[in-house]
Formats: sequence, C-alpha cells, structure tokens
Amino acid sequence: WETAHLDDCDALVPIAEEDERDFRSLGASKPSFVLPCGVDTSEPVPAAEIDRNRVYFIGSMLYRPNQEAVRWLADELWPRVIAIEPRARLTVAGSGFPDALRAHLVSQEIEVAADVPDVRAFSAPFRAMLAPLFSGSGMRIKVLEAMALGKPVIATPLGAGGIDVTSGENILLADDVNGLARHVAQCMDDDALAERIGLAARALVVERYDAGRLALQLLEFYERLLRNAS
Repeated sequence: WETAHLDDCDALVPIAEEDERDFRSLGASKPSFVLPCGVDTSEPVPAAEIDRNRVYFIGSMLYRPNQEAVRWLADELWPRVIAIEPRARLTVAGSGFPDALRAHLVSQEIEVAADVPDVRAFSAPFRAMLAPLFSGSGMRIKVLEAMALGKPVIATPLGAGGIDVTSGENILLADDVNGLARHVAQCMDDDALAERIGLAARALVVERYDAGRLALQLLEFYERLLRNAS
C-alpha cells in the first residue's frame, strides 16, 4: 500500500539518506529532503562530578531490540569488561522492564533504574553511554542526547545508524564483543580520550543535529516547494 501511494504526497522527508534511496528504488519521484532526527542543544550541560568507572544504557524495554541489547550486555559484554576493569559499574535505565529481565540484570549485579524522570540529570555523573544494538532501524535519539551532553558513546555501527560519526573522533565503534569491551575499559582509564571524544561528540550534534537548525532547514525546503508550485 505504501509503495502504491508514495507519489500521492507533495514531498518526502526521510530521516536518512539510506531511507531516501529506498524510497527512490520503490518508485518515488516527488521532491525529497533528508531531515535527520534532532535534539535541543540550547540548554547547558548539567554540572556533575563524573565517576570514571560508571557507564549506562538507556531505552524503552518495551522495544525488543533494546531487550536483546540489554541481555547481550549482561551475558556477553559486561563479563569481559569486568575482567579488564573490575571496578566498572553498569546501570541499565528505561521503562517497561519485564520482571524476568529486571531479575536477570540484578542477578548479574547490574543496577536497574526504571522510569528515570530526567534523562539529562540522570546521565550527568556517568563516564559514557553504551549503545550495542544489533537490530532495529532509524536513528537513536538517545545516542544524540548523550552526545549532546558531551558523553563518549560506545556503540555498534547499527547503534549509531543514521548519524554521521567517525569512530575514534566523536564516537567509539566496534561490531564485536572484544572490541566494545576494550573501548569501555579504555574510556574508563583514559581521561584525555574520554574528554576528547565527548567534546567532539557535542560539537557534531550542535553543528549537524540541533533541532532548531534542522527546523529552519525544513522550513526552507517547504518554501522552495511553494515557490516551485506557484
């Protein structure tokens, strides 16, 4: 049904170039404008004392890819991190925790923070954010939010999907458990690295993914459509 009606609209606004290519391959011919998801970067980063040994994962546990990521974190990644850095501590935050998943995390000595009221305040004391996702689509707003807070993000390529990042510059990426574990330990041990990655991450989000800037770009696209239609 969607394929049959792609050209019934005046324009398409996909969130990623890959989506735009998919629409074109399906026969879409109307004007399009790639508009990535954005976040508000106008508020200052909350002041907090950073605990270099603490990292976090956050997301709705009603979303199956997040459940899969959290179980993989607990069973595969975190034991390897602890083997490298025994002082490391992981907190998994979110909403809609199934009882079995919560119990599994607690049994692994992983802290659970359900229904966090203020994500910015919650995230402030952590060294880094983890986003080891292996399924799902689109962009992860939580990754942009963490980057906007100046947090180093340690992710799989899919976890950072749709965001124009460069591993080692403004994010730390790996597609295997050992690579991710090394990144976590390195981020905890190397203050200069964590600060450099975090500052570059925030700079990227302010420049490319600020919601206000993106809104202006979308308005300019609409204005061009109107001029071409008149």
